[in-house]
Amino acid sequence: MYPVGKLTSRQRIMRAAQQELLESGILGLRMEVVAEKAEVSVPLIYKYYGNRDGLLTEVLTRLYDGDSYQKLSAYADIFVEMQNPSLDDIAILFATVQQEFRMPGRWQRLQILAASVELPELQKRLAAIHLQQQAQVISFLQVALTKVASQQPGHTEASISAAVALAAPLASLIMTQSFGSVLDDLVDIEDREAAAEEMKVLLRLIVNSVITAGAQTNVDSPHGS
Repeated sequence: MYPVGKLTSRQRIMRAAQQELLESGILGLRMEVVAEKAEVSVPLIYKYYGNRDGLLTEVLTRLYDGDSYQKLSAYADIFVEMQNPSLDDIAILFATVQQEFRMPGRWQRLQILAASVELPELQKRLAAIHLQQQAQVISFLQVALTKVASQQPGHTEASISAAVALAAPLASLIMTQSFGSVLDDLVDIEDREAAAEEMKVLLRLIVNSVITAGAQTNVDSPHGS
């Protein structure tokens, strides 16, 4: 139970619904149990959220919308201040963020995505969250690639711009990998750690390829030096 007066009725409903989801799962969510835990009436929940799907949409959106990628904004500020940042620094920062997607967080997100198949409004909200998170990753990569590419021998403004232009596809690749490696969660901790180190190596190679591609684009351009 949540003390009446400490939280609003909406806050109590959200907390109670989250607790019920953790205990009973998405399919087991029962409005009467949520109402009892929140110390409200079932009709009040219907008034706020329309029906069970409305409540599910609200609570699952909140559970899905973590702040993992928001941390990249702070990392971007740090990256700007770093002296001679390397590809390793980019890989380490992303590895830190991706730890947030280890189980149970990643599995919870998969369950929410599965539930969205039956909840159109939830699909819309998750799509909006994804686009926002993708923008945060792209923004960080633009800062990081600019900083690293500007230290490459023979760099030019054109080569830096060409590397930064690849931030969007690189962001998509990184976000897909962080979600798609869910099967790594099924193996022993030693194997998971080995896979994480291998991913750092791969990420360094990919980022290096992006920077190299930017430089090559500059060379191949009729305006290149």
